Amino acid sequence: MKHGFLKGLLFGPLGMAAIFAAIFFMTFTACQQDEEKDSPSAPSAVINQVIVTPAFGGTVDKGSSTRFYAYVSGTDQSVSWSIYAPGSSPGTAIDSTGLLTVSTNETLNTIIVIATSTVDSTKSGLGSVTVDNTTDTFTISMEAIAGGTFTMGEEVNAHPVSLGSFKIGTYEVTQGEYISVMRTIPNPSINNTPPTAGSSGTMNHPVENVSWLDAVKFCNKLSQRDPAVYNQAYTITEYPNGTYTVTCNWNADGYRLPTEAEWEYACRAGASEPSDYTTVAVCDTTETAEKGSKDPNAWGLYDMHGNVKEWCWDWYRDFFDSSDGGGYSNPTGPAGPQTFNPSRVLRGGGYNSSPENCSSFYRDNNGNSGGNIGFRVVKTSY
Repeated sequence: MKHGFLKGLLFGPLGMAAIFAAIFFMTFTACQQDEEKDSPSAPSAVINQVIVTPAFGGTVDKGSSTRFYAYVSGTDQSVSWSIYAPGSSPGTAIDSTGLLTVSTNETLNTIIVIATSTVDSTKSGLGSVTVDNTTDTFTISMEAIAGGTFTMGEEVNAHPVSLGSFKIGTYEVTQGEYISVMRTIPNPSINNTPPTAGSSGTMNHPVENVSWLDAVKFCNKLSQRDPAVYNQAYTITEYPNGTYTVTCNWNADGYRLPTEAEWEYACRAGASEPSDYTTVAVCDTTETAEKGSKDPNAWGLYDMHGNVKEWCWDWYRDFFDSSDGGGYSNPTGPAGPQTFNPSRVLRGGGYNSSPENCSSFYRDNNGNSGGNIGFRVVKTSY
């Protein structure tokens, strides 16, 4: 069936229903044709099936990009694409699996793509995603931190670091904030009590059991919801095998994770270590506590000690190296992971940590997620 006919159906009075009806008809006709063929006369590279899969699930945010993969059975892996998304800018199939990138605008409701075998035109597959056109705003309480120079680390790893000004979350990101921004149901947190008519449950507790990638995605989605933000900080690329790359635009005004240096600078707050952690830290216990249940530090930040461990941007390494990104000025950590320990930095300790592991200089790391791991966000100040 010609793609021009399908396009006419889409933009005609029958709309979306016609597209799905046409695909069904194509599949039905192809099945009939297959039954009528004798095996000896079939093409040598028969394509039995084309499956189109959106790389990032069934929903994408407005103004972002999504990718489709065409999985083609048989010996031929080549497909041609048709895209039915008014106002979109189609990309190009760039590898043998038929990768297609589609950029959305802010008015689309659904993107439909059709992949057709270039060997057997009767074999096609359809994929679609819904575009999230949410326009409601969402912001998080932040504290402005003036830049300066401090001694980072302890003992042999102690070294001077200079930082520019930035803003950092007053609290760790809560379960309620995470669900509202990510639209994640169920709540990923292990320490999770749903709200009731007379209680907020754990919605004001820090979110936990969140991976580093989940935290990065939250930052971008929060940037989309904040009307004062113009540029997201992160570019995220995910691949079918589960791997991903993330790059950070340090000049963007969007939300991001703190660097390890920013986190420690904000935690120390120009002061020495607390003499009594029980006044500032939720630690040595069995569950998280509501945000702000302990005293803030000198710069008005809560739960920098304990409650949940907090993700930082940096790849983990067990020693400082001045050749890392930024060196002594606005450092961003190693350029990549250690081959024997590909993990990211965690700081601050969690609710089940000992007091000494909730200090401003204690370092931890993880490559995945955990029931005592959360995060807070920062923004570069201008």
